[in-house]
Amino acid sequence: MRLLKNTITILFAGIILFSSCRSEETIIIDPPIANAITPFSKAAVLMERTTLKDGSKDNIIDQANCITIKLPITVVANGTELVISDDTDYQDIEDIFDEFTDDNDTITIAFPIKIILSDYTVIEVNNTEELENFKQDCSGENEVDSDIECIDFVYPIEASLFNTSNEQIGTTSITNDEMLHKFIKDIDENIVVTLDFPVKLKKANGEYVYANNIDDLEELIEAATYDCDEDDDNDYNDDDCDECTQEDVKKFFRDFQELKVYKFERNGDDLHEQYQNYIFWFKEDGTIKVFLNNDHLYGTWELSGTGNDITLNITINDLPDFNENWKLHEITRESDEYEIDLRNGDDQLIFAKNI
Repeated sequence: MRLLKNTITILFAGIILFSSCRSEETIIIDPPIANAITPFSKAAVLMERTTLKDGSKDNIIDQANCITIKLPITVVANGTELVISDDTDYQDIEDIFDEFTDDNDTITIAFPIKIILSDYTVIEVNNTEELENFKQDCSGENEVDSDIECIDFVYPIEASLFNTSNEQIGTTSITNDEMLHKFIKDIDENIVVTLDFPVKLKKANGEYVYANNIDDLEELIEAATYDCDEDDDNDYNDDDCDECTQEDVKKFFRDFQELKVYKFERNGDDLHEQYQNYIFWFKEDGTIKVFLNNDHLYGTWELSGTGNDITLNITINDLPDFNENWKLHEITRESDEYEIDLRNGDDQLIFAKNI
């Protein structure tokens, strides 16, 4: 488990072995202090946090942002048994949970299972009580936690190792988050580490950035720490809109100009029947035209935000039930019907178009 630390130990043993007969070929350099990574330094802490394993992708099962359940596992979701073999299978659970909005969603895990902690430690868990004990160490849903998810390292990263005499004693190539996390965590106080700059990183919006030295690295990570929605909800993938754009919503409204209310719940009341005969037209100029028999009503709509944080503001003075900053949940096709699903807490509004 301590492969990197053992590697460093072996390198030190090699230095001791040939120190008495060291020739002029021995590499002796003086790495700049500004680019040195030492235990508990600012750069080391930021790199550790950036490489922590994010446990939110399976929150629909364990509701724990700092724990990942090792797959495959078997679960029972609302009475249906599922084998979860890879990340794509989480969608099967969500599909079952989303089938009805007025039921209590339940999930049961078939134990024993193995969990992976944020530091990549793997532990066997035999029952719900044991799992709950580990979950207590995690921050709650959408609460601030230790891991930095809005920026990632792009691998490989090359690192050099020096002893206290500034003699280079080895190099290593780091190829993933787990390896880098353990490498940084296991730096010995008698070892000086430098990275081969520039170091490439990828921001949550897909932009690539480069750190040319330790100062750049610290600044880039700090600037990105709270730069995105970390998707720490207890659903799956913040309900599938990581890649959603405002253009997706606009295109939906352009393509489907006569929408009907498919589902509408507010404050615990089912309003679908009340509005099932209304027809909505979201026009490109930001206005809404509502038809009911021979009557016409008017309102406005406006979009804000990106990705899984897109908000649709609806204002129709004569229909106050619709007036809200609705969060885009999903845009889906069900057989011959297209739907746009909007949420606000426990409230839900779905517009649909049959084709």
